[in-house]
Amino acid sequence: MKKSILTFVLFTFFGTSLVLGQAKETVKFGICGTSENTIKQTDISKCNVLMPLNKNLNISSFTLAVFTKGNDAKAKGVYVDYACIGNKLSDAAMEALKKAPVGTKFLIESIVASDGKTESKYPGISMEIK
Repeated sequence: MKKSILTFVLFTFFGTSLVLGQAKETVKFGICGTSENTIKQTDISKCNVLMPLNKNLNISSFTLAVFTKGNDAKAKGVYVDYACIGNKLSDAAMEALKKAPVGTKFLIESIVASDGKTESKYPGISMEIK
């Protein structure tokens, strides 16, 4: 009896760890199909679309967070969020990126996309204007 319980527990443990241990396919995103973590401002002006790089997904929404420094030299700066619907940068997000100096970091977060059947939330990316 003890042996069968122990066997059951071991099979359950290993079976569960195999199922839970399988990672989801990592989906990468980029602006205008770039896979780099830097982008030129001129490229942003030409193309303002967030695209999945390795999977057919339709992007429902995402948030763009642009790092801005305060006018005071002692201010550390903050990220300002811009909500974007669909896969295009909003007008406000585009203006913020156009005004941002070279070296400014920005984040694309809270990416919600659908594969046609289910809608999922994906991890974001960080980029820098060069």
